[in-house]
Amino acid sequence: MNLTTSLKAAVVSAFMFGAVGAANAAVVVDQSNIAVAPSGGSIIYQIFGKPINTNPIGTVPNFIEAQGIQFVTAGISGVLAAIDLQLSRFNPQNSVGAFEVVIANNVTFDSAGIVQSGNILGSAFANLSSLAAGQGGIVNFDLSAQNISFNAGEQFVIAVRNPGGFQGVFGWAAGTSTDAPGVPFNVANFTPINYAGGNAYRGTAPLNAPDIPFTSHVDLGFRTYVNSVPEPATWAMMIVGFGLVGGSMRRRHTLTVKFA
Repeated sequence: MNLTTSLKAAVVSAFMFGAVGAANAAVVVDQSNIAVAPSGGSIIYQIFGKPINTNPIGTVPNFIEAQGIQFVTAGISGVLAAIDLQLSRFNPQNSVGAFEVVIANNVTFDSAGIVQSGNILGSAFANLSSLAAGQGGIVNFDLSAQNISFNAGEQFVIAVRNPGGFQGVFGWAAGTSTDAPGVPFNVANFTPINYAGGNAYRGTAPLNAPDIPFTSHVDLGFRTYVNSVPEPATWAMMIVGFGLVGGSMRRRHTLTVKFA
């Protein structure tokens, strides 16, 4: 193999490794609104109660009976792989059973704050019993099998709801305080975790009503993971790489053997 052939092979390999590596979509963090307590301070959780929900999963009434809604704007095009929610449970006997997250889009409210429309895209369940009683933490909801995809800039909602088997009172992170953990809440020391990509809403009582009105709320703690889709430039690089490989394979080199 001469120098020219070696260089061609190196170029082909570089294109192929780069293209294949980029084409293998990776799960990456897209949006993040996780509260971080200041030194000596604490995380403040919005308390939600336990509704009675008998509507089938995948229906608008099912979504209407959600308790908390956070609007999110996708920053990366791809498939929604998972979400983290920053949650807490308040007593050992509370938060028993499966807890549900619903993903939806095209959600609208009427003037009274009642959900009028929404497309249910999927849901996932997790158990809050892994959280230490009286403390908060990150709970992961796996959505990889749901095939929910968004383009960058599209908006969707994360809605939390308690299905019939769930019992207890839970909290969803809403901000931080300079007060130490356990100190009674003082709004003067509270800092919300503002999210620029969407607003949050909280369902109001009675929680077991067929139509729950929602009111504006400070943003809530979440993180989204996306199985990213290769950009157009990546696909172009792949095409060039495959073309170089094809051209190289079509060439036939003649080997001349001379006998003395």
